[in-house]
Amino acid sequence: MEPLKGIKAVAFDVYGTLLISDTGQMLHKTDGLHVTAEEDRKSIVLQAAVSAGIKLPAASAGRLASDLDSEIRRLQLTAKAAGIVHPESDIRDVWTSVLRETEVLVTSGQIERLAVEYELRVNRTWPMPGALRCLQDLYGSTELGIISNAQFLTPLILDEQLGSSFNDLIPRDQCFWSYEHGHAKPGKVLFEIASDCFEKMGIDRCSCLFVGNDMRNDIWAAATCGWRTALFAGDARTLKLRKDDERCRSLRPDLTINTLAQLPPLIQ
Repeated sequence: MEPLKGIKAVAFDVYGTLLISDTGQMLHKTDGLHVTAEEDRKSIVLQAAVSAGIKLPAASAGRLASDLDSEIRRLQLTAKAAGIVHPESDIRDVWTSVLRETEVLVTSGQIERLAVEYELRVNRTWPMPGALRCLQDLYGSTELGIISNAQFLTPLILDEQLGSSFNDLIPRDQCFWSYEHGHAKPGKVLFEIASDCFEKMGIDRCSCLFVGNDMRNDIWAAATCGWRTALFAGDARTLKLRKDDERCRSLRPDLTINTLAQLPPLIQ
């Protein structure tokens, strides 16, 4: 592959790019019996609540998982009715609303702990091989950033799994999280906000590169905002080519890489 010239800023997707993300399919065997995804999630909610110090009434504990999904859908519909095409809710607000129906008194700290404990159980993550080294190799030669569909706990997970030095590599004001802005990819809002940030630093959007594993949410969204693009195809489980999406059928990223170690030498 020919190196890309003129790249002055590189931003990354998180799940499936910097982090390996579990598929979240909670279907397995226990004591020889199949446990359904619904039954598994009920158990996980209870475990997460206990870890957060929340004592749930027996009558309400079993329905919290489905209530969580329903509340997320309700908030999305409300936001879409207000004109937000790709909305994102703060999961802390979702849990607060769901728990309000149980009449259990909880603190904001318990809500955050519950959200973290639940997420870590349903969506396990690991560092993508070479992620930290890739950022270290790029640091100093380009500005670095993150544009991600994420929640408040995503930065905490990155700090934990990529190490304390991660904080020194990507400034917090160059990280653009969907939960903070109420907009998710493939909407263009996060990319436009990031573009404004880098333009204030004298970096045009045509000199910005976005790295992600999703042809629609990452490559199409970034390209339509004038960014250069790199498709990360290193994790077959989470790679999303979106061949059935007409927006992606004739779309070609500027780069396609199979390991993050390939990226730094391809940027000039």
